[in-house]
Amino acid sequence: MKGGLIKTTPFGASGSWEVNTGTIKSWTATAEGWLDPADTTGQTALANVLASTVAVTFNVDGAHKWTGNAILTGVDDAADSQGVNTRKFSFTGAGNFVFS
Repeated sequence: MKGGLIKTTPFGASGSWEVNTGTIKSWTATAEGWLDPADTTGQTALANVLASTVAVTFNVDGAHKWTGNAILTGVDDAADSQGVNTRKFSFTGAGNFVFS
């Protein structure tokens, strides 16, 4: 997550400190794992909605999670020298991101 800032130092400010005010928040996330082309209701279905808004849940520790809506902005497949294939999904938030 990130928070935007705007400089709000008034004209004629004394001292040498800039004044900033928080504005808008944003977030991005990624999820990566081993590629499973047979996972048609998970990995394949998600890859087919590139540039669409999807509901996401990222489990933290079994008791806590982050949830929100995000735009799927990237699907990147890779293979290493040992033949291990991975798939990485990239998301940009489309609203708030809630920790519970």
